[in-house]
Amino acid sequence: MAIGPKSVASGANSFAAGNGAQATADGAVAIGAGASATAAQGTAIGFGAVVTQSGGVALGSGSVASRGAGVAGYIPGHANAQQAAAIKATTGTQAAVSVGDAANGQFRQITGVAAGSADSDATNVAQLRAASSAAKASSVQYETNPDGSVNYNQITLGGGQAPGGTRISNVAPGILPNDAVNVEQLNQVRSQVGAVARIAYSGIAMATAMSSLPQAMTPGKSLVSLGTGTYSGYAAVAFGYSARSEDGKWIYKVNGAYAGQRFNLGVGVGYEW
Repeated sequence: MAIGPKSVASGANSFAAGNGAQATADGAVAIGAGASATAAQGTAIGFGAVVTQSGGVALGSGSVASRGAGVAGYIPGHANAQQAAAIKATTGTQAAVSVGDAANGQFRQITGVAAGSADSDATNVAQLRAASSAAKASSVQYETNPDGSVNYNQITLGGGQAPGGTRISNVAPGILPNDAVNVEQLNQVRSQVGAVARIAYSGIAMATAMSSLPQAMTPGKSLVSLGTGTYSGYAAVAFGYSARSEDGKWIYKVNGAYAGQRFNLGVGVGYEW
């Protein structure tokens, strides 16, 4: 059925209404001056609306429905397998509904949209804002500069509200100079520092014990001596032998110390005049 001057409804069960409206495919509907539905079951409503894909819908003046069925939807790179499967399950099985002409910069807002509930429902801005707020609340946020720009040099974890601070888990071992270290690496350094401290404390205890050893004072005499020393909880035992020459001018001395599994040894000679 064709209504209006120069309107054409040449497809089976087609309908055209409006000056120059064209419904040239089976089941096509074209309503409005210059509206055109050239694909089967296509519906074009509005001045100059155009449908070129079977089952497509163009709503509003100048709208163009040129996207067919089966076009894969966008899958975010971070989507897991379950999320990707849900997106693929809602791939369009019918041609698209158009409310504008994106190729020529014609866009419309769709208002009064209820909140979607099923995976294939449209969402509204309220839902988008809620999702954005939830994502922001559960993610790490950079600080901002006074002018509102992002300060990439500072991050406050927990929004500065966590009374005991915020723990960061699953941190890989640092490699480069500017990498963060994890507790395992910190414990390794702590263990190494502790080992160096134990060696140093033992060495000081041994030096203290050796310094307490007396030496032979009488010409022609020898002296065997024993001494002890402690430092910061570490103890050492020292032993020594010293002798003085008959003329009293030369003094010879050998001593050593022991602390745990560590030893040291010292030898000295002196001439007096």
